[in-house]
Amino acid sequence: MAELSDRQLAAYNAADLHEFCACYHQHVRILDEDGNATCEGMEAFRARYAALFGSCSEVRAAIQQRIALGRSVVELEVYQRRPHASGLLEEGEVIVRYTERDGLIAIAQFIKG
Repeated sequence: MAELSDRQLAAYNAADLHEFCACYHQHVRILDEDGNATCEGMEAFRARYAALFGSCSEVRAAIQQRIALGRSVVELEVYQRRPHASGLLEEGEVIVRYTERDGLIAIAQFIKG
């Protein structure tokens, strides 16, 4: 699972929408910290990240800590992005839990500080 996480992170950092989406399951679910779905299915997922990559430059993330167990990995990630609208660099931390199914990421849960 750690290798899959690394692959999707490299695609994210390159703003490579095609390769990024190729790491995720057709029925991907994005969850908030309470477990509520904020995005479901590849069509919505692709649209969400196309909008992010299209509206920001310097979209980057790095793993600070990782715990892997079975089909899941939990990471502390730091991120940055520069929205075209403001031109101001945004930075933050997030804990992400990725769960694999059929060799792809099926669930990503984001816990923001």
